Formats: sequence, structure tokens, C-alpha cells
Amino acid sequence: MIINEIKNKPILGLNLKLWLICSKYLKMNREKVYTVDVFWDGPIAGAANFDASAHYFDVVEDDIEFPDGSLNFMLISLSDEILQLIIKNAEIRLRWQEACDKEEADLGSSPALPEDEEQMNENKFRIDTFLYQNNQSALIKRGIFNQLESGHFEVVWF
Repeated sequence: MIINEIKNKPILGLNLKLWLICSKYLKMNREKVYTVDVFWDGPIAGAANFDASAHYFDVVEDDIEFPDGSLNFMLISLSDEILQLIIKNAEIRLRWQEACDKEEADLGSSPALPEDEEQMNENKFRIDTFLYQNNQSALIKRGIFNQLESGHFEVVWF
């Protein structure tokens, strides 16, 4: 009976399909996103949990967006030390952005205030070295990000 009604009412069928997709998404495990280091129409690089442990995510180059809006990402497991360096650099960028918003810093400058620049560069060198040394153990997973009302993001991996 319901199937026949759906066939006769395409809009109802579409609503049911959307409901099924949404309910599937709601049941999926949402993971914490610590930082978004690169954003282009959505997060494409940063730090987030995968299976409840911190990983660096980076979009797979030249990949296509799937119909559900997800993309393929390379995931590299992070040590606590490297995660803290990534978070510290995100805080440095945030201070710089806030200074730019108040016109106390130049948008064309480094993404750090002068007093933070040396620390940011040291952190970045250690982060990049770690990621380079560990990229052989990277996983490829599809992910879709959702922005929360707070402005933060969460991610679902599948």
C-alpha cells in the first residue's frame, strides 16, 4: 500500500528517500574535528578523530565529490604531541585572524603575529616532518563534514 502511494506521488517518494538518507546519517558515528587547516567549500585538511583517535586529514588530490557531498581523504594517525602542535598553530592563526579583523595586522602578512611567527614555523616543521615520515601508513576514507551552530565541525567517516 505505502509503496503504491510512493509510486503515485513522486514528491512523497523523494521525501521518503531524503528521510532515509538523513536517518542513516544520524545513526553514523560523528567524530570530533580539532582543527581545519585548509578550507575550500568545506574542510579539506586538518585534525579530526577517526575511530576515536586523532588523525590528520587531507583531501585526496584530483578526486571527485560524491553525490552525498563526501570526499576521499588521506588519514594519518597522530601522536598526542603532534596533535598539540597542530592545535597550538590553529590558536596562533586565530590570534592573527582576530588582529586582522581589528585592523591591527595585515592580511597579506604571515598567518601569525610577529611574536608568534618563530614558534609557528618550528611547530610547522615538526608537524610536516611527522606527516612525511608517517604517510606510508595513511588510510583512505570517505568523509563528510557538518558545521555545527557553534561554528565548529564534526565529521562522519565511511
